[in-house]
Amino acid sequence: PQCLSVRECGSSIVVGSLDVNVGANLPSEELLGTLSAGRRAYLSNVSVLDPARRQGVARALIERAMQLGAELGLETMYVHVKVSNVAAQNLYSSAGFEIESRENRSVETTLGREPRLLLRRRV
Repeated sequence: PQCLSVRECGSSIVVGSLDVNVGANLPSEELLGTLSAGRRAYLSNVSVLDPARRQGVARALIERAMQLGAELGLETMYVHVKVSNVAAQNLYSSAGFEIESRENRSVETTLGREPRLLLRRRV
């Protein structure tokens, strides 16, 4: 990718984005994470347009988020991934994320959604 923010892109088309939530707790989640309370962040809404996938956009966004985390003095970055989303698991694994915990299958019945993995990486 040639730019990693709308400001850097000027009039270019934005093909990917992600959110970085900084704080002591992960946003309204059952899986809280055990490392770096108060000095961590959570990646969410990582998305890339279909025609731009598999070209390094998501990886570049993740790495830029890690750089920003380091600049902010964060210690750990977290992200949730659906258990069935093997492509996302592979992306995060290759970017240095490790599994911290897994939701149990009861979330399917109690929360009506697929279980997720909570992944983490030191910034």
